[in-house]
Amino acid sequence: MAMESILHSRRIVGRTWTPEELHALAVTDREAQRHVAHMSARIALVDRAHLVDADRIRSIVVESMGGIAGTYYMVAALQLAELAITYPQLLTDIQYNVLLAPLEAAEQIAASTSTYVPVAA
Repeated sequence: MAMESILHSRRIVGRTWTPEELHALAVTDREAQRHVAHMSARIALVDRAHLVDADRIRSIVVESMGGIAGTYYMVAALQLAELAITYPQLLTDIQYNVLLAPLEAAEQIAASTSTYVPVAA
């Protein structure tokens, strides 16, 4: 039975990203990966990872960064955030917060620089 990609959160695809926001996302993701709950959160979501449209997320990041170099962890962090947003019931509160920390760091940069511009549906 073929499954379709899940709809992406507007927090991820419904906005314009800047390199500064994606850099904050990557830095915070490196910190989040050191948290004891990070691996168990990934394990809890692994069966649904194929539902994320990774190509769409990758194209958004590559376009914002002006190339593919250095974007792997940015894409991975956004994919995990997408899964956490879509399937919070599979995670503990701590796991959910750990996976969303990178996205929230990027959103804080966006809010502080007034660059957050939601894209119309």
